[in-house]
Amino acid sequence: MKKKPLKKKPARKKFPEKKPLYAKCPECGYENPINQIYCGQCANLIILKRQDQEPPSEPDEELEEEPADLTKTIESPTEELTTGTTFAGRY
Repeated sequence: MKKKPLKKKPARKKFPEKKPLYAKCPECGYENPINQIYCGQCANLIILKRQDQEPPSEPDEELEEEPADLTKTIESPTEELTTGTTFAGRY
């Protein structure tokens, strides 16, 4: 039985090595994996911020008021159903 010649596989593309992402703890500076919520060194809460994001400003006094009720309750007349009355296609 004759063996078939092996086909050459196409060369694989080389991608740059992926480095794990880290989040620096604001309290102690420890570099934690990006998926951690608390610092592995000091147990401080890690809050991730986008670099292009501005820090939150002080809330305006106008915004602290309760919002006006934007919905209106529709009142429909309530009629008692008597025996033998059809409701939703049923007795």
